[in-house]
Amino acid sequence: MPGIPGRDGEVTTTTAARRVLFELRLAEPEPVRGLTFEGTVKNSDRKTHLHYTVVISNVDVMSATAMENGGHFDVVLSLRPEGAQKMSEATSKHIGRPVAIVLDGELVALVTVRQPLSNRLVFGDFTADEARRIASGLERW
Repeated sequence: MPGIPGRDGEVTTTTAARRVLFELRLAEPEPVRGLTFEGTVKNSDRKTHLHYTVVISNVDVMSATAMENGGHFDVVLSLRPEGAQKMSEATSKHIGRPVAIVLDGELVALVTVRQPLSNRLVFGDFTADEARRIASGLERW
């Protein structure tokens, strides 16, 4: 890992956060011809069927933070007004069905819509390091 010499000549290692590509897509428990494709949630055998259309992405994220939640960590996204509007419109018609969180092209989480989502999204079950890396990478956009 490259280091940066400090004023006193001591080398400090740095870890540059890399960008994280984020997409939220509507999902279905069963395939819908011409509308969905099958995906498997990372580190599980849970399958779902994702819509081709992306509801929100990195450009819709205003801020991202890691938050401890009972021994595991979640990522909390605050959305820009335009993203919140798109999220609300899409999820108001999707009650009781899942939305898929895709990071860097991998399906990492499914969240069941219980009520229309708007300007805040919480997803996770990550380690502290994973959640901080994801939040930092989302902040880089």
